[in-house]
Amino acid sequence: MKALRRGFTLLELLVAISILAMVSALIYSAFAGMQRSKQGLERIQERYREGRIALHRITRELQSAYLSAHVPNDPTLIVQSTAFIGKRGTPADRVDFNAFANLRKDRDAHESDQAEISYFGSPNPDGSGRIDLVRLHVGRAV
Repeated sequence: MKALRRGFTLLELLVAISILAMVSALIYSAFAGMQRSKQGLERIQERYREGRIALHRITRELQSAYLSAHVPNDPTLIVQSTAFIGKRGTPADRVDFNAFANLRKDRDAHESDQAEISYFGSPNPDGSGRIDLVRLHVGRAV
Protein backbone atom coordinates (compact mmCIF):
# COMPACT_ATOMS: atom_id res chain seq x y z
CA MET A 1 0.00 0.00 0.00
CA LYS A 2 1.19 3.40 -0.96
CA ALA A 3 1.51 6.10 1.70
CA LEU A 4 -0.64 9.21 1.18
CA ARG A 5 1.33 12.37 0.56
CA ARG A 6 0.05 15.18 2.66
CA GLY A 7 1.16 18.84 2.66
CA PHE A 8 2.18 21.38 0.03
CA THR A 9 4.94 21.17 -2.47
CA LEU A 10 7.68 23.78 -2.50
CA LEU A 11 6.29 25.24 -5.72
CA GLU A 12 2.82 25.66 -4.20
CA LEU A 13 4.31 27.44 -1.17
CA LEU A 14 6.31 29.82 -3.39
CA VAL A 15 3.21 30.69 -5.43
CA ALA A 16 1.14 31.30 -2.28
CA ILE A 17 3.84 33.48 -0.69
CA SER A 18 4.22 35.47 -3.94
CA ILE A 19 0.48 36.12 -4.11
CA LEU A 20 0.46 37.15 -0.42
CA ALA A 21 3.39 39.53 -1.03
CA MET A 22 1.65 41.17 -4.01
CA VAL A 23 -1.62 41.62 -2.13
CA SER A 24 0.26 43.03 0.88
CA ALA A 25 2.15 45.50 -1.35
CA LEU A 26 -1.11 46.66 -2.95
CA ILE A 27 -2.76 47.15 0.44
CA TYR A 28 0.29 49.04 1.75
CA SER A 29 0.38 51.37 -1.26
CA ALA A 30 -3.35 52.06 -0.87
CA PHE A 31 -2.94 52.93 2.81
CA ALA A 32 0.15 55.06 2.10
CA GLY A 33 -1.81 56.99 -0.54
CA MET A 34 -4.69 57.53 1.86
CA GLN A 35 -2.24 58.79 4.51
CA ARG A 36 -0.73 61.32 2.07
CA SER A 37 -4.20 62.48 1.06
CA LYS A 38 -5.22 62.85 4.70
CA GLN A 39 -2.13 64.94 5.48
CA GLY A 40 -2.76 67.16 2.45
CA LEU A 41 -6.38 67.71 3.46
CA GLU A 42 -5.32 68.52 7.03
CA ARG A 43 -2.90 71.18 5.72
CA ILE A 44 -5.65 72.70 3.56
CA GLN A 45 -8.13 72.57 6.44
CA GLU A 46 -5.63 74.31 8.76
CA ARG A 47 -5.08 77.04 6.16
CA TYR A 48 -8.85 77.61 5.85
CA ARG A 49 -9.14 77.75 9.65
CA GLU A 50 -6.42 80.41 9.80
CA GLY A 51 -8.26 82.38 7.10
CA ARG A 52 -11.55 82.20 9.03
CA ILE A 53 -9.82 83.41 12.20
CA ALA A 54 -8.16 86.29 10.33
CA LEU A 55 -11.42 87.36 8.67
CA HIS A 56 -13.23 87.18 12.02
CA ARG A 57 -10.59 89.42 13.59
CA ILE A 58 -10.69 91.92 10.71
CA THR A 59 -14.49 92.02 10.91
CA ARG A 60 -14.44 92.57 14.67
CA GLU A 61 -11.88 95.37 14.38
CA LEU A 62 -13.69 97.11 11.52
CA GLN A 63 -16.93 96.92 13.51
CA SER A 64 -15.22 98.64 16.43
CA ALA A 65 -13.75 101.44 14.28
CA TYR A 66 -14.72 104.96 15.23
CA LEU A 67 -14.24 108.59 14.26
CA SER A 68 -14.23 111.23 16.94
CA ALA A 69 -15.69 114.61 16.05
CA HIS A 70 -14.59 116.07 19.37
CA VAL A 71 -12.65 119.30 18.99
CA PRO A 72 -11.34 120.93 22.17
CA ASN A 73 -11.77 124.68 22.63
CA ASP A 74 -8.01 125.08 22.78
CA PRO A 75 -6.37 123.59 19.62
CA THR A 76 -3.15 123.00 21.54
CA LEU A 77 -4.98 120.34 23.56
CA ILE A 78 -5.43 118.06 20.54
CA VAL A 79 -3.37 115.05 21.48
CA GLN A 80 -4.57 112.45 19.02
CA SER A 81 -6.78 112.77 15.98
CA THR A 82 -8.81 109.86 14.67
CA ALA A 83 -9.03 108.68 11.10
CA PHE A 84 -10.41 106.05 8.77
CA ILE A 85 -8.27 106.14 5.65
CA GLY A 86 -8.36 103.78 2.71
CA LYS A 87 -5.69 104.00 0.01
CA ARG A 88 -5.23 102.23 -3.28
CA GLY A 89 -1.75 100.90 -3.62
CA THR A 90 0.61 98.30 -4.95
CA PRO A 91 0.77 95.39 -4.31
CA ALA A 92 -2.54 95.78 -2.42
CA ASP A 93 -4.81 98.43 -0.97
CA ARG A 94 -4.33 99.76 2.56
CA VAL A 95 -6.73 100.74 5.32
CA ASP A 96 -5.76 102.68 8.46
CA PHE A 97 -8.27 103.33 11.23
CA ASN A 98 -8.83 103.88 14.92
CA ALA A 99 -10.82 101.27 16.81
CA PHE A 100 -11.89 100.21 20.26
CA ALA A 101 -10.14 96.88 19.73
CA ASN A 102 -7.02 96.99 21.87
CA LEU A 103 -6.74 93.85 23.97
CA ARG A 104 -4.59 94.38 27.03
CA LYS A 105 -2.33 91.44 27.69
CA ASP A 106 -1.25 92.54 31.18
CA ARG A 107 -3.81 93.01 33.91
CA ASP A 108 -2.33 96.25 35.25
CA ALA A 109 -1.19 97.68 31.91
CA HIS A 110 -1.70 101.40 31.48
CA GLU A 111 -3.42 101.13 28.11
CA SER A 112 -6.82 102.13 26.85
CA ASP A 113 -9.05 100.04 24.63
CA GLN A 114 -8.29 102.38 21.71
CA ALA A 115 -5.85 101.32 19.03
CA GLU A 116 -4.51 102.44 15.69
CA ILE A 117 -4.81 99.55 13.26
CA SER A 118 -3.59 99.18 9.68
CA TYR A 119 -4.07 96.41 7.15
CA PHE A 120 -2.04 96.31 3.95
CA GLY A 121 -0.46 93.93 1.48
CA SER A 122 3.26 93.29 1.36
CA PRO A 123 5.29 91.10 -1.02
CA ASN A 124 6.29 87.81 0.54
CA PRO A 125 10.02 87.94 1.42
CA ASP A 126 10.67 84.42 0.11
CA GLY A 127 10.43 85.68 -3.48
CA SER A 128 7.45 83.50 -4.40
CA GLY A 129 5.48 86.45 -5.80
CA ARG A 130 2.75 86.01 -3.19
CA ILE A 131 1.29 88.92 -1.26
CA ASP A 132 1.01 88.68 2.52
CA LEU A 133 -1.69 90.45 4.51
CA VAL A 134 0.06 92.54 7.16
CA ARG A 135 -1.58 93.89 10.30
CA LEU A 136 -0.04 96.81 12.16
CA HIS A 137 -1.42 97.49 15.64
CA VAL A 138 -0.44 100.32 17.96
CA GLY A 139 -2.16 100.43 21.34
CA ARG A 140 -2.55 103.74 23.11
CA ALA A 141 -1.36 104.55 26.58
CA VAL A 142 -3.83 106.07 28.98
